[in-house]
Amino acid sequence: MRLTPESLGISNRTACFAVRVRGSSMIGAGILDGDLALLEKKKPREGQIVAALIDGECTLKRLIWDSRLGHVLRSENPDFADLRPVQDLTVQGVLVAIVRKVE
Repeated sequence: MRLTPESLGISNRTACFAVRVRGSSMIGAGILDGDLALLEKKKPREGQIVAALIDGECTLKRLIWDSRLGHVLRSENPDFADLRPVQDLTVQGVLVAIVRKVE
């Protein structure tokens, strides 16, 4: 099977991009340091894993809605606290797939 954006359910290639994962904040979701996260530029839904700019820094986290605080970015590792934007939160894409090199 050839890996293409279409085979991952992405209909618009220009809306697809990738980021290299750094750190261990998402290990509970099976996302490891060094993985390649494939994302699609589209409107996120609550509970999805997203790449987001929060107060000027890019991160890969789960998007949660808190009725008191608004949007929160949550790690999948209890060693990391939730991130709450002080000023800006911009979702850049929704996680579609993870690519990991096997050695």
